[in-house]
Amino acid sequence: GLIYEEEQENKQAIEKYKEALRIGGEDPYIYIKIREIYLKEKEYLKARESFQKSLKLNPEISDAYFGLGLSYLFEKKYKSAALYFENGLKIDPDKNAYRLILCDIYSNLNDYKSAEKHYKVFVDLYPSNYLFHYNLAKIYEIQEKYDEAEKEYLESIKNFPSFWQAYLSLGILYQKKEEIENAKKYYEKSLEINPTD
Repeated sequence: GLIYEEEQENKQAIEKYKEALRIGGEDPYIYIKIREIYLKEKEYLKARESFQKSLKLNPEISDAYFGLGLSYLFEKKYKSAALYFENGLKIDPDKNAYRLILCDIYSNLNDYKSAEKHYKVFVDLYPSNYLFHYNLAKIYEIQEKYDEAEKEYLESIKNFPSFWQAYLSLGILYQKKEEIENAKKYYEKSLEINPTD
């Protein structure tokens, strides 16, 4: 199965994996290999069936939850995708690629409180990453948590002083807070760094 999969002969790979299941018995990891191929082939329903079989055999396989999440994500079924990603993170909280996908899903669903929760994890893990501070600031600003947003924009600027978008966003924030002098200061700094946009 692995050789066929490497050669991108996916139908033959699935047949060999299924044969391995018939010979060796139920194996949750073989079901995961099968579902990975189904995901590549955009056969999402078949992929989900294979993930579900993996979970019936071993409900502690985080990759099965993440795979289910991806299958729903590819079909733009965001709430279902988020549910499975969250379940996978309960088992394996260090799978931050899926946490990052959750940030985007929750932002798109206007579930800013959930997006905030996951961005905070990234800010704690990577305190010098200017983009995580910036994205958390945006989430705070949408929720009208202006003081928290200001703190995160400033942290973003501290970590990347030529990130003109943070200056611009901070200017907009100060304008919302009716702090016009501060707004002007940050608008000017944004234009100084990037006069063309």
